[in-house]
Amino acid sequence: THVLAFLQNLCEGHYLEMQNLLRAQASSRGNSVDLVTAVAHFIIEMETSISPLNVHVAMQAFDTLTEFLQGPCTGNIRAVLRTQLCEAVNSIIRSTHATLENIHYPREYYEQVRELKRCVVTTLLALLEGSTASTPEVPSALIATLDLHCILDYSISLYNAWVASREKQKGAGLNMEDRVLQHLTNDTIQTGFKFYHILLMLSDFESGVAKGSSCFRRLNDVEIPAINYYKTNTGTVELARDYKHPKPPEILKVYFRIPRICRRITRQMKDDILWGVDRTNDITRLRDFFSRV
Repeated sequence: THVLAFLQNLCEGHYLEMQNLLRAQASSRGNSVDLVTAVAHFIIEMETSISPLNVHVAMQAFDTLTEFLQGPCTGNIRAVLRTQLCEAVNSIIRSTHATLENIHYPREYYEQVRELKRCVVTTLLALLEGSTASTPEVPSALIATLDLHCILDYSISLYNAWVASREKQKGAGLNMEDRVLQHLTNDTIQTGFKFYHILLMLSDFESGVAKGSSCFRRLNDVEIPAINYYKTNTGTVELARDYKHPKPPEILKVYFRIPRICRRITRQMKDDILWGVDRTNDITRLRDFFSRV
């Protein structure tokens, strides 16, 4: 894990030059080593043998791969897509990692597996970074290779686990507004949101692909409590990317979990900010806006 962590730290801060260097060394005189693909292959090879003894290594491998991709680094994203990483991801998400040859693992391991799947979804989000309507290749590849129904089912199971945990806490007479308790259960539902948002992002690029259509239709089935909760508490913003006049900007859609504090903001408070900000110039606009919020 030390080597993987070292490679991750080399790319911290979305250091594009280093990200590209780890994939190809132009000055190596024909001896270039693709460490990005090597880490992806490492994950693929160890996927079938994940256990309490090495699950921390798998988590570190995904964290390292994520750092290779974020920015985005399009060269590294293409390199990873040429591997069988998505098949390994499918297996990890499908598996409960509950037993191996009738050996029951300790309870802590199940939390580690959940953390591993959180690392997996972060890597998937990194693969989708920068995808727009004019660059649908990555989303199309993920739609074709990922088990979308399995991803949705897992996000629903995380919601159910979160609800069950909260009900147990309520039954014990605990204060559900306590920040410590909220923090203890937040990771579970936050991971559920990430898996749900992956599917929302892919659905924006869905063009009648038979493999994904039925799953994407389920995203709007508010009769499912988990879907209703995720949908109600998900917001979206559109960002202009790489804007160069007179070329029109690329629109990047980003989904996020709406913070709980936003539920306390009334319509009157929103209108006061919307219509009351001093828009005389850029400086007064920003100064007045931040003074109000």
